[in-house]
Amino acid sequence: MQTLVTIGLVVLATAYVGRAMVRTVFGGSCATGCGKCAAPVVVTPESKRRIALPQV
Repeated sequence: MQTLVTIGLVVLATAYVGRAMVRTVFGGSCATGCGKCAAPVVVTPESKRRIALPQV
């Protein structure tokens, strides 16, 4: 029984890594699929400003 569980976990892990590799090679620049990599970067004047840290 333990052998079957171990084999199942190894197969699932292999499938997960294989899927991530295929998506990275053929699907674009990111393997997570969250969309963050595909979103355009918009620079606004507010984002250029430095944020001061509170002085203790």
